[in-house]
Amino acid sequence: AVLRQSTKDEPRERDEAYATIRRMMKSLEDKYARFLTPEDFNKLAKYDITGLGLLLSSDQLGRFIVAATPRPDTSAAQESVHRGDVVEAIAGVPSSHLTPASALEMLQGEEGSSVTLLLKTADQPTRKVTLVRKNTVENPVKYKMKEVNGKRVGYIRMKEFNAASNLGVRDAIQELEKEKPDYYALDLRSNLGGVVEGALDVAGLFMESNVPAVKVTDKTGHQSTLFAKEVGKHDLIREPMVVITD
Repeated sequence: AVLRQSTKDEPRERDEAYATIRRMMKSLEDKYARFLTPEDFNKLAKYDITGLGLLLSSDQLGRFIVAATPRPDTSAAQESVHRGDVVEAIAGVPSSHLTPASALEMLQGEEGSSVTLLLKTADQPTRKVTLVRKNTVENPVKYKMKEVNGKRVGYIRMKEFNAASNLGVRDAIQELEKEKPDYYALDLRSNLGGVVEGALDVAGLFMESNVPAVKVTDKTGHQSTLFAKEVGKHDLIREPMVVITD
């Protein structure tokens, strides 16, 4: 019904098609629903927000919230940014005027450049913080061999999903395989989340590309499926693996 009401005439140009889709999205009255053009999607898929030490999400009011405690070695941590802080403005532009894609674009920049945020921490006064961009992507993976009940366990700890996650896990497995583990433990406790594409890349190390990795269900019950990425061999290990979460 929504489709019929929004497409009385078939759109002929891309801009017309986008306008029609936006009308359809608005009629859903779903505050979590977003329409992304292919260009916006590519920005979200490729962008790794760890350059500032921030991981943002939206709350029920549509505001941008700092979703995780910044890592100690980041600009956000040095400026005492806290989990739960509300980002009221980015570079002087109120967050209410920004889409997730445009906010991410404003947070991007050259190595060593800076961006100023207006933050609200709980009952404290609103304050400005200037963060310096550090665009080198940190390897979020640590690993070591452990002895547990007489068994050799290849322990892999991953604290977030970013552009380096795939290679980090692959390297960890290749090194641990030399020590002939009996099984593996992939520890995702306190994982900060991160880039969806990074998570799908990691899934592709263990799963075939036609196997569902994530299922997302909206408020109407409609379910969409994301599949593991094709990243080469998906059978790097033959030993059993336990995934630890919290």
